[in-house]
Amino acid sequence: MKWKMIYCCAVIAVVLLSAPPVAADSPIDPGAFTVGGSLRYSGFFDDDTDIYTILLMPEFQYFIYPGLALGADGFLDYWHYPDRSEMRYGIGPSIAYYLKLENLSGFPFAKAAVMYSHVEIEKYFFSRAENDIRANISLGYTYILAKNIAIVGAVDYTYERAFLLDFTLDSEWREVFGFSVGLKAFIY
Repeated sequence: MKWKMIYCCAVIAVVLLSAPPVAADSPIDPGAFTVGGSLRYSGFFDDDTDIYTILLMPEFQYFIYPGLALGADGFLDYWHYPDRSEMRYGIGPSIAYYLKLENLSGFPFAKAAVMYSHVEIEKYFFSRAENDIRANISLGYTYILAKNIAIVGAVDYTYERAFLLDFTLDSEWREVFGFSVGLKAFIY
């Protein structure tokens, strides 16, 4: 798992560092960077029990074409169930497209990311650590507050494995829907 994360970060760094320097005229032109992060609130329905989580998601993006950005996303996620807890963290590549519309003070966007993750689970006397893959899709709007600062709101969909800690130590795939709000700095 650790080597997959290191390899993924190295590939992203080589791609971004090998790109020619370009002066961007707007926040989503080639050569612009974004650095930011968000918090996501999610609910999960399982066997008539509502379970909630808060997720911290830092991100970095580099625009390679007008509106098209490549980057890296990370996450730190803590789930609390009535009988167990899960800690998840990971990093992976992302791609985003920002739509530039006339007379708007922001940009609608769509983003997809695949992240390598590490999961640590504890339940009573059982514990388990697993490596996994997590897929995330977001649709949202980036509202420009100042020249380089924006607030971001999005609807998120995540597809990941949920681990069941019983005598069989099984897992199942789950879908998590949520809303995220964050800040983003555009460097151009």
